[in-house]
Amino acid sequence: MSASPATEGAEARVPGDGSATAEPLVDPTAFERFLDAPAQPAHDAASAETAGSAAFAASAASSHAAALQALFEDVEKRPWSHDFFALLRRIEGLSPHLPRLGRAARPSLEPIRLGEEAELDFAPAALAKLEPTGAGVPRLGVRFFGLLGPQGPLPLHLTEYARERQYQRNDPTLARFLDVFHHRLLMLFYRAWAQSQPAVQHDRPAADRYAAWLGAASGLHGGWQPKDTLPQTARLFNAGLMGSRSRHPEGLAKILSQHFQVAVRIDPHVPQWLPLEPEERTRLGFARNRGERIGLTPAALGRSTTVGTKIWDRQYRFRVVIGPLTREQYDRFLPDGSAWRPLNDWIRQYVGHSLRWEIQPVLERRAVPQATLGNQLRLGYTSWAGRTGRAMPASDRGDLRLRPWSIPPSRPDRRPHNTTMRPPREEMGEPS
Repeated sequence: MSASPATEGAEARVPGDGSATAEPLVDPTAFERFLDAPAQPAHDAASAETAGSAAFAASAASSHAAALQALFEDVEKRPWSHDFFALLRRIEGLSPHLPRLGRAARPSLEPIRLGEEAELDFAPAALAKLEPTGAGVPRLGVRFFGLLGPQGPLPLHLTEYARERQYQRNDPTLARFLDVFHHRLLMLFYRAWAQSQPAVQHDRPAADRYAAWLGAASGLHGGWQPKDTLPQTARLFNAGLMGSRSRHPEGLAKILSQHFQVAVRIDPHVPQWLPLEPEERTRLGFARNRGERIGLTPAALGRSTTVGTKIWDRQYRFRVVIGPLTREQYDRFLPDGSAWRPLNDWIRQYVGHSLRWEIQPVLERRAVPQATLGNQLRLGYTSWAGRTGRAMPASDRGDLRLRPWSIPPSRPDRRPHNTTMRPPREEMGEPS
């Protein structure tokens, strides 16, 4: 029977020496050329962004090309020693000029091809081999996922056929056709895994979706960030405590202790005098704005009557005790120190605007300086009277109590040169 002209090129030709050879039904590189074909120009924002990323890739890829080539060589020698997810994450990290794996609009913007090996046995390892392709991008063959093989959904005879055509007749057309689907499915499989991995998301901070999800729990939604000195990463680290409905002293102490790496204790219910507004003071007589005039219950003796212009309160102030500290740490928590603004920003972020606080830095006793004349000590901050000779104080010194609302804000670039700056009178606290 003679072959028709349409199928004549597909028949096996037997040369005179008796060895059988076969020609592929179609060009096996046709699909690769299709995948690597450049995108048609389009006059929209997406095509402009793709063109810009391609131009940036040409200039930035050289810095990672050597490391990426070394990685490919190692995978080609020992594919079984690599994990699928770890390998793709490494490839993605060495290709910062390209879109993330699984997000590219075309496979030509991805640094690797993924496919399945047509085998009939159960896989001893997840990765089978890494081989070069005609497009210059290597192809990674896997054994754990795909349409073929003993675990695939296609009938087993199709795997036998694809394997026989590839290895016996040098025709990988069917296997490469199925790789069109394998490549996309494997890329999406990796992207689904990477979406739930915080470390993988942070490989590219500009596109870190996990940080956005985590920040939403503590009010950091979208690109919004409070105008203070706290870094965004520190806020995300404490999102569990910042997102809690209950704000307690233990949570604040844990945040401050972790951020500044010092011992912190919170003393609640610190007493203070609260001033009374003139209309809130108890007085004799009858006035237009009094409670009995506008229908409210008037002041009752022994219940709601106050004497004077202020009241004693223990509800709205707490104390942050920091230390014992070394001299260097102690200076950082003074009003012109590097930790003063971040400390108060953390407290304000945690407790809100309904409470007041005072800062009590405690200097360890062996770091207490001896009172001497000169410019090394600061009156009211780092000077103590009563120490004679080289005798060490009996205890740590925590006399200083700083109240942020009574200290005028200072510019961080204009630190006082003289060390005799005297604190405001209110900073010293109530006498014990």
